[in-house]
Amino acid sequence: MPWAFLVDAFHGTGSRAYRIVQWRVSVLVVASLSSLALEVAIADRPDLEGVRRGIAAFDRVVLVLFAVELALRVATHRPPRLDLYAKSRAWAMAEHVRGRVRYLLRPGPLVDLLTVIALLPALRALRALRLFQLLRGMAVFRRSRPIDALARSFAESALVFEILFGGLAVVVLVGGISIYFVESRINPAIGSVADGLWWALVTLTTVGYGDVVPATGLGRGVGGAVMVAGMFTLAMFAGVVGSTLLGAILTIRREHFRMSSEVGHILLCGYFDGAPLLLAELRSELDARGTGTPGDEREVVVLAPQPRARDAPDWVTWIEGDPTREADLGLARVEEASVAIVVGDRRRSPQEADGTTILTVFTIRRYLGHTPRAAQRRKPLYVVAEILDPENTDHARAAGADEIIETTRLAFGLVAHAVVMPGTGEIMGQVATLGGLNVYLGKSPYGAAMPYEELARRLLHDYGVTVFGVRNPSTGEAHLPPSPDAPVSPTWHLVYLAHEPCLPAG
Repeated sequence: MPWAFLVDAFHGTGSRAYRIVQWRVSVLVVASLSSLALEVAIADRPDLEGVRRGIAAFDRVVLVLFAVELALRVATHRPPRLDLYAKSRAWAMAEHVRGRVRYLLRPGPLVDLLTVIALLPALRALRALRLFQLLRGMAVFRRSRPIDALARSFAESALVFEILFGGLAVVVLVGGISIYFVESRINPAIGSVADGLWWALVTLTTVGYGDVVPATGLGRGVGGAVMVAGMFTLAMFAGVVGSTLLGAILTIRREHFRMSSEVGHILLCGYFDGAPLLLAELRSELDARGTGTPGDEREVVVLAPQPRARDAPDWVTWIEGDPTREADLGLARVEEASVAIVVGDRRRSPQEADGTTILTVFTIRRYLGHTPRAAQRRKPLYVVAEILDPENTDHARAAGADEIIETTRLAFGLVAHAVVMPGTGEIMGQVATLGGLNVYLGKSPYGAAMPYEELARRLLHDYGVTVFGVRNPSTGEAHLPPSPDAPVSPTWHLVYLAHEPCLPAG
């Protein structure tokens, strides 16, 4: 069998051979755990000794297969330092060994190693260690890999742990050898250096088992020194382990939404001045109107580069991340969202804010472009972008925004119109907010094309809605209003005023 094929089968994560190997390994895991469970179930049944022997034989076969798979996986691993450095042949041979040992001590291979050691007769009693194979189930978290995050946190603190373990070894050696020299002649419980080391280790980590007690004053002094050293050592261990676990937990918490099964959520990219008002209006719209049912239960997710804001509503899921980075968009499951809203940062100049908005929209579209799940969607992600400078509208549309809201131009336009036509600004504000008449899009309920004037008259009579325009959904072009005799296709969107949606959804 070619070596390249073996490398591909055990390390080529995207290859067919790798998927086949992983599927068969999963079958072996299930078989191994099943045999262990059955062995435990019949442990108190002496009449099933034949079955027990059969389980043991089957178990050995499974463990041998595990051992072969582990050996091939370790053997086909190529240490990355060999590709980075060009040193002597002796160094390369030594690195082949060191690199494979480091690989074997990773969480995944180490779990398999703990499993196959039960092949040794002397270690048969440790076969329950194969329960660690349940950690292989963490592979279902293909995007987050919490066990990998935990292992990475410990690896980043490796130097600190080496220092602590080194200090622990020094204390145990000094204490164990010292108590041996002091007590060995008069204390029968300490007859060898090994007894002294065991006593030092137990005294260092606990208060001792009571099986070995110093009999001399000097021995008690050694014991006291070891206990005091143990307090400091355990305190340092607790601090380092606590900070390491905290870092791992924060990493896992940051990816909690990625690990969820949430789909169809609304993603808000950015959280700046005015965002609480936007969320309040959005909540009102979702509570008042749903997509075909009373109320819209879609979850709202905020992806912002800062920690959760104090004024953020408690019903919002907050993810700390940069919306212009694809990795952070993955944390927010943008490929599973129904709508993405990109708002501008009013603390910056309009050009800078719009530049970030356009980059965010472009990054979203680029991320979706190479994500397989996005290609399987029934409807593409709808992206709404806020633009502060009207000159950047075309750039945002070119980046991939489906709908662009020019908030500055819209607000100033209402102000200017209210100057020459007093009262219109307040009226338009009422139309734009929930609670009174509002603007909706819908399709004609009649299923046939007809002139605009006739269609508007019939809808006013039958449904009590005022139609004042049409929109071509394929081009996005709107006519407010079209000519009275213009034919309106039943597939076009009708723009109408009403207290609530009355026409079929577009």
